[in-house]
Amino acid sequence: MSFLEISDLTAGYGKATILRNLSLSVDRGESVGIVGRNGAGKSTLLLSIFGQTRVFGGEIRVAGTRTDTLPAYRAAHLGVSFSPQGRMVLPNLTVQENLCMSLATNRKGDWTLEGVFDLFPVLRERARAPGMALSGGQLQMLAIGRALMANPEVLVLDEPTEGLAPVLVDVLTEALLKVRASGTGILVVEQHHALIRAVTDRFVVMAKGEIRGGGASADMAAEENAHLFEL
Repeated sequence: MSFLEISDLTAGYGKATILRNLSLSVDRGESVGIVGRNGAGKSTLLLSIFGQTRVFGGEIRVAGTRTDTLPAYRAAHLGVSFSPQGRMVLPNLTVQENLCMSLATNRKGDWTLEGVFDLFPVLRERARAPGMALSGGQLQMLAIGRALMANPEVLVLDEPTEGLAPVLVDVLTEALLKVRASGTGILVVEQHHALIRAVTDRFVVMAKGEIRGGGASADMAAEENAHLFEL
């Protein structure tokens, strides 16, 4: 069984169904990209992993433990952490205090304060600054660093390049390559296909709450995959 295993998942909000019989897995150390048009259900899929949707059917397992019936924090304790869309940084806490929030998982590993500061040196420089004082790019670095501080087996990212200038997208791409090289798996929703090609092993395409296909990330732009992006 894969480290993160989503099987026949049907989920949504209230009475509305967004995801339909969706299955996806991520192995330890594997990097997977999720692409698709707005409204395809990509963010809903990620939120389902962390107990933020209503699950109507199917199941989600982390390290063999079924988590869709457990409190939301259990996924992080078992080894899957989340850098959400919108960053969700606490503005009145300092950079270092935001990072240390993830120590609550009590997971041990190489992602310490120093490890995150080495990955994003600007966070070391601004360690005592409040979150509200950071730029958009720095906030994204902080959100990713905070997720890494939980020492996950799989790091989950929702639109990490949203709103970032091209030079910052390059910085983020380099950082995620280092995360991947460290052995940490990645599951990322992203509109920026160049980042998906650079940092993931394979991709899947979502449309209307379902996975319609996918393949090796290096082949995303291949002619045989063009039809996947027309859905």
